[in-house]
Amino acid sequence: MNIDKVDDKRMGFPSPLPKFPVDVSPVPKGVSDAINWNQLSGALERILERRNIKWNTYYLHNQASQYDGIMHTTIMVIATAHNDSDIWYHSLVDIRNLLEMKGITSLSVEFLDPTYPTEPYVFPLELGHPIASKWGALYDRVEGVLYRHGLSQTWSTLSVYRRGLTDKFEDSEPYLVITTPNTAPMERILPELKEAVALMQVLCEVEIIQQSNEFLFATSDCRQILTSDDFSNTTKVGCSLGLQNSKVAATFGGSAWLTYQDGSRVRVGMTNFHILAKDIIGKEITDYQSHTLTHDY
Repeated sequence: MNIDKVDDKRMGFPSPLPKFPVDVSPVPKGVSDAINWNQLSGALERILERRNIKWNTYYLHNQASQYDGIMHTTIMVIATAHNDSDIWYHSLVDIRNLLEMKGITSLSVEFLDPTYPTEPYVFPLELGHPIASKWGALYDRVEGVLYRHGLSQTWSTLSVYRRGLTDKFEDSEPYLVITTPNTAPMERILPELKEAVALMQVLCEVEIIQQSNEFLFATSDCRQILTSDDFSNTTKVGCSLGLQNSKVAATFGGSAWLTYQDGSRVRVGMTNFHILAKDIIGKEITDYQSHTLTHDY
């Protein structure tokens, strides 16, 4: 297993390490018992002491890889970064040899300095940036690559923003980020995605991030007419919906039961009035800004 040196404050194996942020979860007791964690941790401490690693703590947890979407059991060592990065590297080699000797080849190991930013700083892309004026064409080009590979209905979000490892805007760089529950298919076409961005003559990194969410994905029947039952059974909070044949859509925010004076009830969906106002009533939201809305609306 190759060792991945992200920088002087993060290193581990197997390479590549997952990109932050990552989903984590506790390790079941059965797993820690199977690898004899109590005995293994003693051997781990001896390696750290022999290599003069200034560690704060170490622990087992599961963390998701963006490359296969699978949770991997990982030994996390939180330690102060050393001026000589070879010390971390040789310590990881020692740990890797220890695991191989014990026949434990499924464990990942990561050294992380406590000051390393596990969550990147995010900034909006400024309006005057060259990407802003080309965003429509850039979006179409990237979506076209995904479509050619049968992936146009597998992504959750596709957006451009600035990211950096400090809280200074000037240290950030533009990133085109695609989130998806399963990154493996998109990772295989990452070079093609980067080429599509480069052809737009803009400087922008491309990154695929594993992310599961509750948004409704586009499907072949995404323009189906919803019934009252759909608001409780199939429609997910956060998805887009609108009136039939309308060119605008709003976010589905939940549902409620509406009781009429005759005692009959119907479940209705809730969304943003100001977006659908013109289609519903024939007037822009500006017509209501100085008036109180009544229940008739």
